[in-house]
Formats: sequence, C-alpha cells, structure tokens
Amino acid sequence: MDLYSRAIVGWHLSDSLSTAGVIKAIENSKRNTVLDNPVIIHSDRGAQYVSKAYLEVTPADKFIHSYSRKGNPWDNAVIESFHSLIKRE
Repeated sequence: MDLYSRAIVGWHLSDSLSTAGVIKAIENSKRNTVLDNPVIIHSDRGAQYVSKAYLEVTPADKFIHSYSRKGNPWDNAVIESFHSLIKRE
C-alpha cells in the first residue's frame, strides 16, 4: 500500500506465509510503480521478509527496508486495518 495515496500497488493471494508469495507481490508492485527514487518498504520481522530471496528482489539501491519494532503492532496499523476489511468481505 502506498501510504500517500492509499493505493494498493502490489498484492498476491496465497494460502501460506511463504517467501514465494511475498516475492510475487513485490514483482507485481514493480510492474505497477515507477521506481525513479528509492522506495521505503515496510514490513514486520517475519522470516519471509528477512530471507535472502526477499533481499535480492528488493535491492538497497531501489528499496529502503523498514521493519516493525519487536512487539509493536502499531507500526503496521494502516495495512492491518486494510487486511481486516478484506477479511470481513
């Protein structure tokens, strides 16, 4: 989700929390977004977001990695609220 426009720029549905699903969402977002300047990409500290494969598809020259603080769910409040909406629907 682009926090400025609240637009969903990349997504992928999966029945697991695998790294492959995250990478598909990242690739989807790359097709929908112009990356002229580095983009801040925020996530929690899940294993899929610190994996070698994830770091390879989000190189430091295009993405600035930002991670939630341990035990602090409010860092992801905007996207968690969006997920809640999807789950209700």
